Amino acid sequence: MYILLSVKNSNYWREEKLKVKVKYLSTLRNYTNTFSEILELPRNNITISELVEIITKKYPKTKEMLLDATILLNKSLAKKEDKVMEGSEIIILPPASEG
Repeated sequence: MYILLSVKNSNYWREEKLKVKVKYLSTLRNYTNTFSEILELPRNNITISELVEIITKKYPKTKEMLLDATILLNKSLAKKEDKVMEGSEIIILPPASEG
């Protein structure tokens, strides 16, 4: 979605950002230093796979854990190709450690 803005008699287009809530469970909290946050994503129709890439860029140490993490989208098991919508809640649970 795009919004037309008028600034000092000039019009230009600005892409609206998508806001989603992401919760980090278990050891992921140690790498993100937060339990949850609101992420502003660059556009609509972003997939879970693309969201994981964005989180990995923000928190590089999470990369290995996110490869095998269980991800819930609005309390349902998410697939990599699932679309994230405005107001979605994403819960990320890293794989259980062996022991």
